[in-house]
Amino acid sequence: MPFFSSTGAGQSESQLIAFRKGYFVNIKNMFFFLLLIGPQTSFSLSKDLNLLDRKYQWKAQIKCLKEQYGSDPLYPQRPVVKFKECPDKTISHIQPPSRGLNGWEGYCGQTATSNLASMVCERHLLPKSNDQYGKDITPGQHSSTQKRSLKKIFSEHAPSNSCPEVIWKVKKTWQPKKFIQTLKDSLFHNHVQVRRYRSEENFVLITPVPVLINSGGLNYHWVTIVDMPENSQDLYGCDAVMNTWGEQRVLTCEKLAQYANHTGPGERVLITFDL
Repeated sequence: MPFFSSTGAGQSESQLIAFRKGYFVNIKNMFFFLLLIGPQTSFSLSKDLNLLDRKYQWKAQIKCLKEQYGSDPLYPQRPVVKFKECPDKTISHIQPPSRGLNGWEGYCGQTATSNLASMVCERHLLPKSNDQYGKDITPGQHSSTQKRSLKKIFSEHAPSNSCPEVIWKVKKTWQPKKFIQTLKDSLFHNHVQVRRYRSEENFVLITPVPVLINSGGLNYHWVTIVDMPENSQDLYGCDAVMNTWGEQRVLTCEKLAQYANHTGPGERVLITFDL
């Protein structure tokens, strides 16, 4: 039997035309809805780290070879979590494989959330387990969902929670120079800070910041910025060190601004907090 019945089966020609028109309008609307609900993690990014490295023009790649294990003191019954400690003593969680059709549901947003919880709170959470704090229908994780997840993680069961009491903010205003300055302010001028070692003895105090980048098309990816050292040859005078996929990557700030300035679906966004 055909999907659309013939006019002799109880439907007039005009009714059939209206039905077909409405059906295809709904399909079209759903397509544009999926494009506009971002930010999203591209399903083409989800397979492995090598694919990620082919998508972005990194200035440097840093291996985080030290495996560490930790748990969540708020929920001691949860499984022990394996993560990587980088040479600078910051933490980079291992991103789980994506799931769904063509890797529809990526875990870079949930992994960035785990990075923050580990470094700021010493609560070590499996990236996949962060779905219990916030899920949505977008491919990957929308910034509003990530903010909601972080808010729950930082506030549940207070005062026994080791996370500080903060107010989460999603910052979306955009100009490349202003974006870099806002990121520096969030990274270096917050009251809740952790050490990031630039050498064996020298460290800076930082507050890790999740940032959404995009190398083109639907190739969205959440990274965790952990430092912005000076680079006099860069247009904005710095480099950006970021934790991702259990390792670290470095971009010039000019290249970071370019990747953060995605004008297609999704937002130009970073997530930070105020006390």
